[in-house]
This record gives sequence, C-alpha cells and structure tokens, in this order.
Amino acid sequence: MSFLAKCKRLIYPQMVFMLLICTFPDVSEARDTPDILWKRSINSDRINATIFSWNGDYLISGGSDRLINFWRVSDGKMTRALNSNAPSIHESAIESLSITRDGNKLASSSYKVVKLWTLNPTVSVKTLSLHTDWVVGVAFSPDGALLASASFDGTVRIWKSSDGTALKVLKGQGGLARTVSFSPDGNYLASSGGGDNKILIWKTSDWSLTKALNGHQADVYSISFSTDSKMIASGGYDRTARLWSLSAGTELARFSGNGNVYGVGFSPDNQYMAFTDGEGGTIRLVRVADNQVIRTFTDETENVQCLAFSNQGLLAFGRVDKTVVLSRVLDPIPPPEIVPALLIASRAADSISLRLEGVTDQTCVLDESFDLIFWIPVRTNKFSNSSLNFDLLRGTEHKFYRGRVY
Repeated sequence: MSFLAKCKRLIYPQMVFMLLICTFPDVSEARDTPDILWKRSINSDRINATIFSWNGDYLISGGSDRLINFWRVSDGKMTRALNSNAPSIHESAIESLSITRDGNKLASSSYKVVKLWTLNPTVSVKTLSLHTDWVVGVAFSPDGALLASASFDGTVRIWKSSDGTALKVLKGQGGLARTVSFSPDGNYLASSGGGDNKILIWKTSDWSLTKALNGHQADVYSISFSTDSKMIASGGYDRTARLWSLSAGTELARFSGNGNVYGVGFSPDNQYMAFTDGEGGTIRLVRVADNQVIRTFTDETENVQCLAFSNQGLLAFGRVDKTVVLSRVLDPIPPPEIVPALLIASRAADSISLRLEGVTDQTCVLDESFDLIFWIPVRTNKFSNSSLNFDLLRGTEHKFYRGRVY
C-alpha cells in the first residue's frame, strides 16, 4: 500500500477523531471468546475483506498481499487462490470483495481499479479502470446484473457485470466514497464515505438520490443492509455503530466502540447485528429487538478489519495479523421448519389468489382448469395471503419460504 493510501486509511481518520470526545473501554467488561471453528494465517499481509459464497460453502478473503483466497467452510482448507501472480493483476492491496449469488462472478478492488472475475466455467479477469483514486468498496446487485464501486475520487460508479460496461456515475458524497451496498430487494443502493459523513440512499430504478442519513461525526467506513431491506447498519471513524430505518431515514440506535468501527453485519434472521472496532480489540453482538449489546468478544478479536455473516449464521472476520477466522457467535440456526399446508387457488381476472387452509403431506400442481387445489409446503408463521401471476403457477411446483417464491 502506498504512503498516501496509508495516510488516508490510517492517519487521517485518527486526526479527525482527535476532535471528538474519547470513549474509553469499560474495565468491568467480562472477557468473552467467540466459538472459533478454525483460523488460518497463510497470508503475508493484513486481511481487508471477508465474504461468503451465497450457499455458505466458501469463505473468501482478500488482503494487502493482493491475494484472494477461497476457504472451505466445513474444514478451513484453502481450495483456490486468485492472483497467484499478484503483480500482474492487482498492483496494490485488495480493499473489497463481492460475489454474485450464483457464484459465477467476483469483484475485487484496489488502487484505481476494479477487477471483474469470471469464475465459471473457467477463470478470467477484466479490468475496470475509470476511477482515479483508491477503490475501496464494491457490491453486486442481488440479481448479479449490476456492480457498484466506491472510490476515494468521490464517485460511485455503476457497471454492467456481464461485460464491465460503465453505466452510471453517482456524485454527491461530498468527499471520498468508501463503501457501497445494495438492498437485498434490489430497490436501493447505499453509499457512504467522508467529508460530509453521510449515508446516501439511491433508488436503483432511476439512480435518483432519495435520502441522506445524517449522524456520524467522521468518515462512515462500513454499511450493511438487513436481509429484509428494512434497516441499515453503519460503522465509522467516530467510533460508533448505528442502526437506521430505511423507510423513515432515521437513526434507531447508536453503539460506542473502543476504536474505529471497520465492519458491521446482520445475522441472516436480522435478530442480531455485529460490529468490530478494529484497534479497540472487540467484536460486539447487538440484539436488534431491544438494541442491547448482549456479548462483547475480547479474545481473538484484536485489530479486526472486516467481518461478515454467512446465510447459515457463522461469523467470519479478518485481522491485521494476517489471520482469517471462522467463528460461531450465535446458536446454530436450524433448517427452516417446512410445514405441509393446503393452499386453495381461485381465479380472479389474470391472477391466482391463494389462501392457507389446513395441512396435508401431498403435493400437486395447478392445471389449466384454474380451480384445482394447490398443495405445497410453506413455513406457516411467515406465510401471508398473496396474489401471484397465473403464468408463474401453471404447470410448476413452487415452494414458499418467508413469503418468497422459489
């Protein structure tokens, strides 16, 4: 990493924070250790990014040694390394990673460039090079069609992920841009950075700026959407993590750390939010229902730079000491409870209305007559009456989980 980049990443936020009121650690805090499943230290420099494949089978890390490593979650074995010839791909530290849900595309960012990787069936890489300063945040849209990147040049760029075509430039951050995140429903893009210390919410349908979340007193370093797209978590160089309501654009809760908050993330059921305060040496777990910090991990958590939850509820984090860690901080999440249920289908105009009506262990499919019963398994405590397009139902079985069709 260049001297200038180190100044921006390390020295500048510390100088800003000198203007703020210091928050000292609570000496009465009990030392708590996350349940470490495995940890690996084969990198030659700090770990800056950790993400999971959508199916939870792999943990992917990127670091200042310019390597992208794939770790098998089940046993911690490294199964793939991208950038083995690092100087020819990334000339500088990898700052951010994102992967599509189908696992076919991966994006990595570094000084002035985004690398767009095709992983399957063979590995290839394309360089996206319109930024003029460090690119420190990348994110794919939920459908994988778009890629967003955030740069110290003050811009957020939107790319077509299939071929890397530049589609849009978003300005207005009021300073450097640090991070980007798409809402899981695909309707919004959040970006954040320094200068104005705001979180900007962009509508993906037309890229209009819809909201600005104000509250942080220094650079906003990390942001993450809840899986239901209703909340945003953020962490900043003001040593706070915050929860926000997306619809209202208001702050819901604020939590203090012992250092700059480098990583935030929601558990897959949105009941918990975790954040790490880097040099403060802790990872804190917040219960969202009442905004209470229920666990403060102080062992194995020194100088954590990034964290991520898997869809199975495991927590990964990367440290300055070149270590990638996989841990369990929540009770194991059981498989979804699938309750056989009877749905009654009736035709109304061009749609089929469904209602829950008892239980059964049989399955059948709606046919051309439009009035047959439709038996499918649903999670009853998440199901609500809904209306679905007839073409979607006809001749096809579907499963409903959390009100979504699969």
